[in-house]
Amino acid sequence: MAEGGQPCHHGPLRLLAGPRRVETGWWPDPAAPGAPVAARDYYIAQNPAAELLWVYRERATSAAPSAAGPRWFLHGLYA
Repeated sequence: MAEGGQPCHHGPLRLLAGPRRVETGWWPDPAAPGAPVAARDYYIAQNPAAELLWVYRERATSAAPSAAGPRWFLHGLYA
């Protein structure tokens, strides 16, 4: 989903809105003690075909550092 660190899906994406930051770990989950922390920045993006997409970038945290840099994921498509 990324080329050279930039998000892409059928070509490079243009970020239209965001980030909307979502992070777990600030509330305890008794069913999953020690579960990894999720830290994501969500964006609305547009590809060269003018399709709207919901994408997110994983952020590194002190509990889950990333030496590879940010990773992009496609969360969904808008109809």
